[in-house]
Parts: sequence; C-alpha cells; structure tokens
Amino acid sequence: MAEETSNPPASKNEDPQPQATKEGGYNLTPVDGQNHNDFVCQQCSLLFREPYQVTCCGLIMCKTCLHKLRVSEKDFLCPLCESNLNRNYFKDTHNEKKVLELRVYCQYQERGCEWRGKVRDVDGHMSACKHQLVECPNGCTEIVYPHTLDGHINDTCPHREAICQYCSLRDRHNIITGSRHIDECPEIPVPCHNKECQEIVIRREMSVHVEECPKEMVPCTYSAAGCRKKIPREKITHHNQSEMVSHLDLAMTQVQSLQTDIEELTFKIHQLDTQQEELWARPISNTTQKLVLRLSPYSAYKNSKKMWQSTPFRSHQPEGYKMQLSVACHGIGRHEDTHISCYICLMKGSHDELLDWPFEGEVTIELLNQIRDKSHAKQVLKFNGDTPMKYRQRVVDVMNGTGWGKSGFLSQSELTYNGNTEYLKDDSLYFRISISTTSKIKPWLLGTK
Repeated sequence: MAEETSNPPASKNEDPQPQATKEGGYNLTPVDGQNHNDFVCQQCSLLFREPYQVTCCGLIMCKTCLHKLRVSEKDFLCPLCESNLNRNYFKDTHNEKKVLELRVYCQYQERGCEWRGKVRDVDGHMSACKHQLVECPNGCTEIVYPHTLDGHINDTCPHREAICQYCSLRDRHNIITGSRHIDECPEIPVPCHNKECQEIVIRREMSVHVEECPKEMVPCTYSAAGCRKKIPREKITHHNQSEMVSHLDLAMTQVQSLQTDIEELTFKIHQLDTQQEELWARPISNTTQKLVLRLSPYSAYKNSKKMWQSTPFRSHQPEGYKMQLSVACHGIGRHEDTHISCYICLMKGSHDELLDWPFEGEVTIELLNQIRDKSHAKQVLKFNGDTPMKYRQRVVDVMNGTGWGKSGFLSQSELTYNGNTEYLKDDSLYFRISISTTSKIKPWLLGTK
C-alpha cells in the first residue's frame, strides 16, 4: 500500500466538507497497532485538535470543546471535577505534537484510497485525494469524484451551457432540451396540425401556412346565407358549384326573413315616433329633476369672496333648460359677511330652439342637513310673470348674469353644528336642486340635429 509523507500540490476542486473538521477533534482512524487512547478527547471522542489542559485535574480536551463549556465567567466549570476553569487552562503543545505525529488512514479508505500518513499531512493529502466527492460548480447539486468532474461538466451536467440548434438561444442544457422550450421555440420545424397535410413548417410561420393550407377546414362561402358545412380549402370551389341550388334556396329564405324583420321594425319605429311626439307635446312639469351638488372647500370661497358655480345641469334630459347654481359663501349686498347667497342662472343650451320661452316653473334649493334627512334649509324660486324677464328669457350669451335667487339664503352662524342641524361639515356644503317646469317643448321641431 502506498504511503505519502510529503504534501502534494493543491487541487482546484476542494472537498466542500473537509475531513478534519475544525469543530472538535480530528475524525480520523489511526493505523493499526498504535496506542492512541491517550489522545482521545472525552468531550467529542475524536483525536485531539489543538489540545488544551486544565490545571485543576489535568483533563485534556480540544480547543473548541473547551470553549463550548464557557457559559459565563462564573459558569465555566470543568466537566470532570467541576472546578472553575476561568484562566485555569493552557495549550498542551506536548500532546499536540504527539497527535500530529500519529499515522492515520484517509477518511475515504472505504472508497479505495490507500493513503496513510501523519495527521499533520492530512490537509495536504485531502487537497488532492481522488476519492473525495466534490460539488458540481454549475450548481446542479450533483456530487462527483474529482477525476470525473470534467466529464460531468462537459457531457452530463444538466446545467452545462447548450445552444438551441434552431433559434441559437444559449441557456442551460436542461432548459434547451426541456419540453417548455421545445413547445415554444419559434424556429423549430413542426408538422401542420392538419393530419392530411404533410408540410413541415417553422413554428413562427405556422399561422401564415394555416391561412393557405389546402387541408384546412374552412366555412362555406355561403355560411352567411345559412350553409353550416365546413370543407377543406382545396375543395371549396367544388362544393360551391355542386351545392349551388341549395345555396340559392338558403339565400331566398334569408331574404324573406329579412323582409319580414324590416316590416316589423318599420312598424315599431313608427309607433315610437308617435309616442315620442305625444310625450313631448305634454307639459314637462310632470317630470321633476333632482340632483345633489357639493360645494368644497367652503372656507376658501368665503375668504376669497369668489362665487362658487356648480357644474351645469338641465331641467330634464336630454333637451331641457340648461342652468347652474351659483353660491356666494361670503354673502352679497346687505347680507355680506352674515349670510350665504344662492342663485339659479339660466344658461345657453344646445336645444333651446325646442323649448318655450320665457322659462316658467319652480326651482327648489335645499341646503342639506348632514346629521339627518330633515330640517334642511329650503328656498323655492318661482319663475313666472312676477319674475324679471332678464332672469327667465332665452339666453343669447353664456348665462343670464348673476341669476335669480336669495341673497339672504341662510345665516352663516346657522351653518355649523347646533344640536339638530349641521349644514357645514368637513368644509363642505351639500345642495339639493329640484326643478319643476310648466313650459312645453315644440313638438314640430323634434328630431332636429
């Protein structure tokens, strides 16, 4: 059996788990015939590694085994005599030299390694031992012998680099040859999905091929007329010629059905036109439009003394009177700084020619109580013969000035919480607008575009 006493050159592939672990002693087997019992640590049962001797009872143990006994300065006791070991130990170089001179077998003796040598030479041997296992550097989790590593990396490692012969993609071998890439590679040749077609087509061109494939099943040219047959593309002309009579019959049936549908729809349209004319000829006061508008931030409008103007709305949809709510949070005229002022302004609309002028009706403005649905502050604005004409006549510009309303709508002192009402909350006011009109639409102008 061969014996090595010198340190061989280090290998590039070191064992991921060295035989002589630094935790505890050397996990090595002495050559037969050597008395090594005096060099076994009582803590780890392995050969001493960096032995230390305690002064209390002479117990010898590995350096790491000694340090594991230290819980604290006061709780650092000898496992044999239970004396305090704090500063009561020293490095045992005498026994360390004896251990390093012991002749031992390689840990991989059972795998066929014939090396025997001194403990001091173990690390050098392990750097070149051909019987240890090394991890694949590609990260494939395989563990192999060093002398087979090159073959594994180049020939069998699933993580070795590979190039797709079709699309030239570079990736790991198991990805290039995996079903996912094979099923998705745009350049790989694949057979046409029509079994009778013998064409092999590059996958990215398959959609173009299918549009032209003579074996592709396609709907009959007269499918819109009612023919439900599907025929191979190469036979569609023959089908159209051989089924010409049946196609004409189907087309006639479709035409007759369409004529019936047209007659029914024409009658329904006439009915709807008649109903619409009757509805628009009636007074539109039967329809009351209601909507809720939010004014925020109240304090900003009050402090800046700017008018708040709502989004425009209509008395009814879609051709009703167009109007807008304007609110002066700071008050206007003799109510300045004491009340809020509210006005309804008529605006120029896109369907004003369909409406009777001047506008007649009632607009109710409610400032909503945000505590409960009652005790809302309400003002009813009447647009009738007593209302100045400029506030209800047809608007020719944008709106009719400041509008018709109440400058003393509600005292500012009543806006905040007082037990039963709270109109101003989170710096916001909510207004509900209800519109009831007595004017009529001009029915003879309906349908104007």
